[in-house]
Amino acid sequence: MLQIGNKDIQYIIDVRKLDPRKLLQEISKKTIIGHNIKFDYQVIKNNFGIELENLFDTMLAAQILECGLDEEKGHFTLERTATRYTGINRYSNQGDLFAPTITKKIRESFANVEDKPFTQEQIYYGALDVAVAYLLYEKEMALLKENELMSTAELEFQFVKVLGDMELAGIYLNQKQWLENYRVTLKNTEELKGQLLKYKELNWDSHKQVLPVMKELGVDVSIIDKKTGEIKESVSRQVVKKQSFKDDILKIYLDYKLSQKASSTYGEKFLRHVNPTSQRIHSSYMQIMRTGRTSSTNPNSQNISRGSVYRSAFQAEDNNVFVGADFSNIEARILADKSGDENFINIFINNGDYHLETAKLAFDNPNLTKQSEERQLAKTINFAIAFGAGAKKVSEGAGVTLAKGKELLNKVYTAFPKLLPYFVEQGNLTRQRGYVVTNMVSKRRSYIPFYRQYLEAKAHVEYFKSRGWDAHPKIVSAYKTWDSKIQRWSQNLPVQATAADIAKETCVQLREKTKKIPFKIILFVHDEVVVECLKEKGPAIAKLIEKIGLECSKKYLDHLTVPAEAHVSTQWEK
Repeated sequence: MLQIGNKDIQYIIDVRKLDPRKLLQEISKKTIIGHNIKFDYQVIKNNFGIELENLFDTMLAAQILECGLDEEKGHFTLERTATRYTGINRYSNQGDLFAPTITKKIRESFANVEDKPFTQEQIYYGALDVAVAYLLYEKEMALLKENELMSTAELEFQFVKVLGDMELAGIYLNQKQWLENYRVTLKNTEELKGQLLKYKELNWDSHKQVLPVMKELGVDVSIIDKKTGEIKESVSRQVVKKQSFKDDILKIYLDYKLSQKASSTYGEKFLRHVNPTSQRIHSSYMQIMRTGRTSSTNPNSQNISRGSVYRSAFQAEDNNVFVGADFSNIEARILADKSGDENFINIFINNGDYHLETAKLAFDNPNLTKQSEERQLAKTINFAIAFGAGAKKVSEGAGVTLAKGKELLNKVYTAFPKLLPYFVEQGNLTRQRGYVVTNMVSKRRSYIPFYRQYLEAKAHVEYFKSRGWDAHPKIVSAYKTWDSKIQRWSQNLPVQATAADIAKETCVQLREKTKKIPFKIILFVHDEVVVECLKEKGPAIAKLIEKIGLECSKKYLDHLTVPAEAHVSTQWEK
């Protein structure tokens, strides 16, 4: 079934009996409105070879307008989204006197259509999808303009075609190589387990048996259960990692748990994701997260980390190569640019080693080298700051005491004097608005889901303080937790979201070039883009990606650019 129309009139076409290519070609350049339009784009391209160019996705528009707010499963279905924005549930189970009742069961009926004519209910359901999407479009368009979010929307409506193409293209997985990599990981897991057993003979996979050992080593195993609020004991990797500096065996334990997880996640079962027809992996992408970044599932290709042995099994097909590019120090460059700190900016203008130069400034030692311990500490601090961390997180990441963490953080803030005032300003703006504005180009927003509760707790604490009374400790605790989270998001989200905008813009521009130069974007992992092309085209496309990436970064930054470093290979390397 192909449904076309607007809020006033809808046409239902049975494509089993009528070839829609001519009609689709006629409308392909017009603005096409739809809910989760990536699906329609892919079906039409895959079956009829026609690409819809001008898209308005009512689902993405809702995700832009509500970005950051906590949603339950099904929040962005057409039915629930339309009900929120138009105030009327047109999919009511009650129906009306002049139309069939529309329920989810009608959707299921399309799976068994075979050669039967469409029923009245199916036709009405198809028409309703078109009419409702158009009504939703009118409401969302007004809200996008009112909230100055049209630039974000236009970028996402262009980028949805990139993801649509990428999901269809997929990436070839050498299954033999994958299993060999799996065996390497298993061997590494066993070797690490052997080291643990040499230290102490017990079941290192048993929480009950490992717990006493951790306590003997001085590890604080107490954590608060997020669901119940009760204190419990844990030896999870997350808990132990923060205290790994207490004994060398803890580092071996962490490596063991990481290797064990990799061997269980990326084992033989992973091969079920290989499409039997294309022999390629076709991940599904969620386009807009809280940060504006994407995520992927079935499988999560973005979770295969850089340096992972498993990446080598993703390979270019015969006579092809991969051209991979990632943006150099993108988050640090964005943070330097936004803060306007001259010392910070000059590191990149002078092509310096960001972590080394930070260490030299923070530790007041110009003679430090790449091998210096201070550089590694500075690297840990730099990453922590970029993610909005305070002294506690810095101390945990660096494996030092809280007092030392505060000292290190203060050293960096002294080295970059405009950084802390920038963070304070961002935090205060978010507290006033109830959302983070990530940059002034796309004006993407990320809302604070607990903002109302935060304001109520703040008012309570301030009222009691003004009277000289002690506020309720649970409310004080909640207020401090929410306030620190707002501060952290205010520091981190503008950096991550601006990085996402630059990467998405680069992919959109690259896609335009595929009309003249044959290549396919096959992977998008945060700040990394991988394309597949003919071997002889590799060097030219590498230069093209670097040029486009640099130009896109200029659009979002005032003082710096972000170079995209491209490399050609026959497998996914970095």
